[in-house]
Amino acid sequence: GHKAGWQYSHILQCIQSEQEAKSALEEILAGWPQWAQANFTIKPCMGSSGRGRIAGKNGLISTQHIRGLMKMSQRGGAIVEPWYSTIHNLSTQIFFKPDLTWNICGHTSQVLTQSGTYLGNHGRLVQGKSNSGTQYDSQLEQVAQSIAPLIQEQGFEGICGFDAFSFLCPETGAEKFRAPLEINARFTSATVGMRYMRRLASQHSIDHGSWLFLLDAQEAWCEVAVQNPDWKSWIIPTKTTGKKALILISEHSEILKQWLVENGLRP
Repeated sequence: GHKAGWQYSHILQCIQSEQEAKSALEEILAGWPQWAQANFTIKPCMGSSGRGRIAGKNGLISTQHIRGLMKMSQRGGAIVEPWYSTIHNLSTQIFFKPDLTWNICGHTSQVLTQSGTYLGNHGRLVQGKSNSGTQYDSQLEQVAQSIAPLIQEQGFEGICGFDAFSFLCPETGAEKFRAPLEINARFTSATVGMRYMRRLASQHSIDHGSWLFLLDAQEAWCEVAVQNPDWKSWIIPTKTTGKKALILISEHSEILKQWLVENGLRP
């Protein structure tokens, strides 16, 4: 059966010609089931904010796929894998200190549009710490404890995070969990959201409930947030873009997740 999303993932390095890239892609796709060929991606092993991905459909190979694979393979490696239809999209934040210790700052769920565009993060607040609010929090904690020493051995200092997701296995129909998907050795929007969330929670002495961070909040969302007497809100104008970020905290553990669903978003 399908093993947590890795069975059909391939890492390719140092491809020297377009013909070699074409042959490698053809061999990989030929070994996949039809569902995997229908929607696949080529992405760099080392990238920034999801840039550089090349999508593929129905096992068809174009010049863009061939050249992109060759270039990525020469710049740190390329990953070829199916594009999974996700259920939960998760993020964990870890802080590495100069004294070679680290703290797991918390786990979050990503907020997406129906088409998969990232909008922010949300989570459940338990004793002042953020959990993703899913059944995968203990596994996220275990993964964080496993990879933190490996990151620390590289001399990394500062904030670092990793992404994870669950998906419906097309072969068994079971929900599978994949972590870490990728490691982000930098500040992310989740880092910022958790920082502001903790400041707002501290101001109102809230250590249990739920929280939400929207990087680019619609004006209507901000108005609802301010008017709701049960929510604590913080609206932060972004000087460089003229947009508004929204931080929300509620003492109810599920209410903000329900609000996201009601507004057509994927919590």
